Amino acid sequence: MQVFLRKALVIAVVAAGCAGSRAAEPGTLLLVDANHHPDVRVRWTDADGRAHDHELTCAYTADAGRAAIGGNLECFVASGGVRLTKGAGHPRGAIVRVGFYKRKMMAPLFGRMNPDDVVQIVLSGVRFNQPVVPNPASPVQHLKFMPEAVRKLGLTRDAVDQFNIASDIDTLNARVVPGESARLGALGGGPEAGAVAFSTDDAGLVTMTVTVPYRLFRHLKDPWTPGSGTSFVEPMHFHVEFEALPEGVEPLDIAALQGLDEPDAENPPEDPLEDPGPSSDAPPTPPGPERAAWLSRPARP
Repeated sequence: MQVFLRKALVIAVVAAGCAGSRAAEPGTLLLVDANHHPDVRVRWTDADGRAHDHELTCAYTADAGRAAIGGNLECFVASGGVRLTKGAGHPRGAIVRVGFYKRKMMAPLFGRMNPDDVVQIVLSGVRFNQPVVPNPASPVQHLKFMPEAVRKLGLTRDAVDQFNIASDIDTLNARVVPGESARLGALGGGPEAGAVAFSTDDAGLVTMTVTVPYRLFRHLKDPWTPGSGTSFVEPMHFHVEFEALPEGVEPLDIAALQGLDEPDAENPPEDPLEDPGPSSDAPPTPPGPERAAWLSRPARP
């Protein structure tokens, strides 16, 4: 039932009485306000020094409802995203994504670009039915390549999806493989990485600003190298998503859920070889309820 409700956000319309981001009763389902249409802006400067700047106000829709925003790009805004389909979102959160498709599949996304040229995407005016805090570790950029393109790289159809992730540890419920299908920390603001920033105005409207170096649009298995005189294979589609949480709700502890917490140096575990003890044959302690529930959450391929 919870998954069904989260999927329903694609077409959910918040009642007029909840249009503002007012305080909600504890436990109220977090919804995007589909009556309030957000704005999308995408801009970049190409390798020839030409500046490109395109804007569009978008109703919430699905990929099929995308509209031309400018250049070779079509745009859409929707709720839900890969965190939802991979079972890697917070049970009380809501996910919003802004996506782009090529208008002409054989033409480049942005024209002629240098690897270090930067693409900026701004999604603004996102309203929810209650006050929220964007989770800064949640952003994901999904890149989808044409099957013919990955076949030319000697890969199977399973390799059409790639992910740039803000967190340097989050493998989306163990559904992506770092170095194979995902770049961890790629949107975390580190050296040579992209970055994501959030702001919320007095009316509760959320803005996400994303900066992505053009080279991060490359497939991880593309053998292209800078200075080769050619361009790498581009995706036909990409989107960037974020997760919002109700005020006062803590993000999931990804390190703990994935078993990545560092051991306590002051209280190290006992060495079973030195002191096996009478309980050495006892069955292992099952994970706590929060981790067990997270690990058992459904995920779609």
